[in-house]
Parts: sequence; C-alpha cells; structure tokens
Amino acid sequence: MLVEAGIITKDELLEYLQKQHVSKKRLGQILIEEGKLTEKQLYEILEKIFNVKFETSLEIPSEEKISILFSLVPIEFCKKKMIAPIDISNDFIIIAIDNPSDFDTISEVRFLTSKHVGTKFATESAIREYLDTIQNYLKTGKIVSRKHEEKKEIKVEVKTESKVIEIVNNIIAEGINKKASDIHLEIYDESIVLRYRIDGKLYKFEPPPLELYPSIVSRIKIMANLDISERRLPQDGSIKFIYNGRDI
Repeated sequence: MLVEAGIITKDELLEYLQKQHVSKKRLGQILIEEGKLTEKQLYEILEKIFNVKFETSLEIPSEEKISILFSLVPIEFCKKKMIAPIDISNDFIIIAIDNPSDFDTISEVRFLTSKHVGTKFATESAIREYLDTIQNYLKTGKIVSRKHEEKKEIKVEVKTESKVIEIVNNIIAEGINKKASDIHLEIYDESIVLRYRIDGKLYKFEPPPLELYPSIVSRIKIMANLDISERRLPQDGSIKFIYNGRDI
C-alpha cells in the first residue's frame, strides 16, 4: 500500500525493510524518522489496512483504577510494549495498543493479569502521553496532561485522591510509630472511630473525615491487593509499606 500510494518506491521499501531488520524498529517508525510520512499519515494507512479507528488521545481513569491497573501491569512493561491499560472490571482489562496485530503482547497482558483482555487502538503519541501522565501521577500524586496541538499543560484536580493517600499513609505510619499491633477503622451512623491496639489495649485517636471513609477503605483494599467490589465477606491481604527507609 505504501508503494501504491506513492509514498515510497519498491527499492526504498526493500532498503527500509533491511533497516527494520537491523534496528528492530517498526517500519512505520523508520518511515517517520526518515521523513517519508507523518504519524497522522501512518495511522490513516493503518486504519484502512485493519479497518479500525485509532484514538489520538486517551482519557485518564480515576485514581482508584490507576492504582489497580498499574499494580497489575507495571508502567515500564507498558512503555516497552507501547500499551496503555485504561479500564478494568472483575474479569476484563482494557488496553489501548497501537499495533492491532501484536497478539503476543495481548497474550502477555492476559498472563500478567489473569483476566480477559479487550483492546482499543490509539496512536503511539497518544499512548506515550497517557503513560507519561500516569507516571507523573504515580510519582507526585498530581495529573498533568499535555495536548500536543496546543503545547500547553492542563492541570486536573486530584486533591481528594492525594488527600486519601496521605491520610492512609499517616494512619499506617502512626500505628508503626506507636508500635500498635492492630489498627481499627470503624464507621458508625455519623462518625468514624480510629483506634490502635497498644500493649493489648485499644486507644482512640483523631479519625479522618467521614466523607472520605469509602475512598479510604478502597485505598486500603488496593494496597492490600483485595477485591474493592467485595463489601460483605471478610478478606485477607497484606500491605508492603516503607517507613523511615525500612520495608514493613
């Protein structure tokens, strides 16, 4: 199709295929680097070949879903394979991918997550922007998305999510600091009760805001790799926590 469209000659195609063999890069990436076509032109061609639509931007999921998605599929793996985990349910994980024929990567995600894998398609630049935004959030607790067309930053408020992370971290750190054997977080009609078991006795401490209780519980479940949708049955889990440079 590239030759038929007049983008490259047959001789150039053979030359670029040789470069692809040596560099292990994708043919499309080589053609873009050589100035033979733009990313937009590349994906217009791929849309015709595969009869699919490539998204040029990806919506950032909630903080809760970000934590689940990237605990299952590490961001370094995503960058290496050029995929973007964008949604998840009990049985399915949805990823955006820029190569519809990359079945090996889809199989790897299925193996990593033990879930069925659904796909949507996005351009490489859309996936890179998404992953950069997620990586920045994981480091700072803030989401900053960049629109390539306008070259300006758009700040998305994540104050509630960041506050929940801080509260949960403080509750755990305080328990470690006080050498508590148990931490009890209970909700009543109009209040939360936070108690630490120290030397066999329960002591009350200042509780977090009532309105944040559901988010706090979800955050703890995520940290402990528990099912956040399960609210009736008890669950067992464990949390790895770094305190004063030590793994707890």
